[in-house]
Amino acid sequence: MIELKKKIKLLKVFYSSFALFSLVITVVCLVIAFYSGGKSIGILFWLKLGTSGLIYFFQNDEMKHEYYYYKNLWKLHAIKNTSA
Repeated sequence: MIELKKKIKLLKVFYSSFALFSLVITVVCLVIAFYSGGKSIGILFWLKLGTSGLIYFFQNDEMKHEYYYYKNLWKLHAIKNTSA
């Protein structure tokens, strides 16, 4: 139970840095698609793809040092499970 709470907390910390921006872009795309009657699906697809790429680029650049923490955490978890 404690391990599950720890995992949930780690996921929350990781995704909290970009989840709001991603949600806002998705809502904007949905609103535009609703009001345009589906005529702008191609443009919205590229808008969503482009912004997702930018989120990935900036998130990757900003959290490089934290990825090592998550990577080492999973290595320790794997070692702990194989040694038991």
